[in-house]
Formats: sequence, structure tokens, C-alpha cells
Amino acid sequence: MNYLSEKHKELEESQQSGFMKWFGQLPMDKKAVAIGLSLTVGISSAAMAWQGTSSDRIYFCIKTPKKTLVCNDKNNRPFRMTPFYWQQWQNDGMPTQIVRDPAMCNDLQY
Repeated sequence: MNYLSEKHKELEESQQSGFMKWFGQLPMDKKAVAIGLSLTVGISSAAMAWQGTSSDRIYFCIKTPKKTLVCNDKNNRPFRMTPFYWQQWQNDGMPTQIVRDPAMCNDLQY
């Protein structure tokens, strides 16, 4: 890299973290492998988050006036939330029409 002066080069080097200095000294093939691994981990984590397998979910249903349970929205996605928000909703005053989905009860510990 071309710097305006030696002072600029020193300033840039002083602001780099130890990891970035170490990473900058790696050969190109090892940099490519490291970037590929980080992409794989990132994409896998995103996929798990998208599917909802990266955290616990509580599935619930809404009891209609006809006493039937509606457990999915208009797009056929199940009603669900994390245990933290479920607990917060209970503390804030959950309506009596909300019940945990008996078919998706995840209280069982394996």
C-alpha cells in the first residue's frame, strides 16, 4: 500500500488490532480458507435462526368464540415466540384466549 508519508504509515499500523496484523501476514490461500470457514459458520447460523432451531420456541394457539383452536396465521405459519417473551407477556397480562399448543408442547426434556 502506498502512504502519503512515513507518519501516515505509522498511524495506520498503530490503529490496527493484533488480529488484523496477524491476519494480514497470512498467505493468500490461508486467508481464503479462513474467510470460507467464517462464511460457512455465518450462513449456518443464519439458517438455524431462520428455521428457529437456534433457540427454544413456545407454540401457542388462540381459542375462538366457537371453542376451536387456531394455531397458524393466514400464511400457515405457527404462532410462536421465545420463552422470554412468553414470560413477559404472561407478566403483562396475557389474554385468557391464548393457550399453549398441545400438539407442539416442548416441555419435554430429552
